[in-house]
Amino acid sequence: MANLPPSNPSPTDPSPGRSKDGAVEREKGHRKHRRPKCAAHLATAKHAVLDRLLAVGTVSAPDLDDALPPGPSGNKTYVGTAILDLRRAGMIVPTGPPIATTRGGRHTNYLFCWRLCVDADTVRRYLAAHPIPDPDPEDES
Repeated sequence: MANLPPSNPSPTDPSPGRSKDGAVEREKGHRKHRRPKCAAHLATAKHAVLDRLLAVGTVSAPDLDDALPPGPSGNKTYVGTAILDLRRAGMIVPTGPPIATTRGGRHTNYLFCWRLCVDADTVRRYLAAHPIPDPDPEDES
């Protein structure tokens, strides 16, 4: 009989398509937030992050709780995708290691605080090049 993978692999099983730290699952979640129906929410979050950084100098996800509406899924998990995209774009970096927090009923106990790693003119050019699209009325529900 061929060596078949277990029908219910352990969460720590490092077999192909699985990661011990959940990176594969997290990236799938980020891809969901980048779908066209989420574009307005994602862009709004990116703008909110950069606007706050220009005004205050640092930001963490709980700082945006009152500034952003729930996304199409009914929650604000898209904020993490916005922060990740800004980091990958070279706009922001963490101020240090993640800090423990329970603010806003977070799904994790450790969150990063972020700062800009570019000048204000670069941020303004980024914001101009990445406007907030109009939400698709068919996707609002």
